[in-house]
Amino acid sequence: MSSCFVLTIFFFGIGLCFASQLTDPGHTSFGALIETRLLIGTKSSIKSRRFLRPHDTPKQKNNIGSDNKIEGERAGVPGMTKIEELVPKLALKLEIDPTKVFKNVHVVKSGAKLDGNRSFLVWFLYVKQYRIKRGGDFFYGDDVLLDLLRKTKSEEELVRLFQSLRQNPAFKDIAEKMKIDMVLSSASSHRLVNAAWLNSRETPEEVFKILRLKNG
Repeated sequence: MSSCFVLTIFFFGIGLCFASQLTDPGHTSFGALIETRLLIGTKSSIKSRRFLRPHDTPKQKNNIGSDNKIEGERAGVPGMTKIEELVPKLALKLEIDPTKVFKNVHVVKSGAKLDGNRSFLVWFLYVKQYRIKRGGDFFYGDDVLLDLLRKTKSEEELVRLFQSLRQNPAFKDIAEKMKIDMVLSSASSHRLVNAAWLNSRETPEEVFKILRLKNG
């Protein structure tokens, strides 16, 4: 009974996702990914349950701590619609790789700027939630994230993006890590990040903290 209820909710969510794509192309198009993973997961789970006796049923893990953290992260994108909240939840339930989700974000496919785009922020939030659920940053590391973004945008655009993300408390830490990685990756990136710090009037003390020189 409970499994039927869950499937009903999932398919209802998928229907809403597809409807949102038709009415608003700016929304994240996770629908096809979710539908594929859901169908595969449903078939495999049905097969496995045929051979399970009642005492063999796997126990649910206690994920209360991680669930609370994920709920707290959702405040990072103010004004999220019900669709924007629902779709990442479904993607997270199915543990869809953030890279696959990224390729289906409309703003990425259209080549528009990421800075200030809400559908991109929803995806960025999904990355944080994905890490929390999987148990740490190493499941989708900063290096993987930076490499993915570099394939899409220039160094100049990424510096502006990370500088903008630093203004949002939900993304400040990860944005600073991205800028540190850029500083260390190449001389050209180093110059661009330095210029951004100068333009934003960052003090030497603030830059010192960002670079974590105290721990060096």
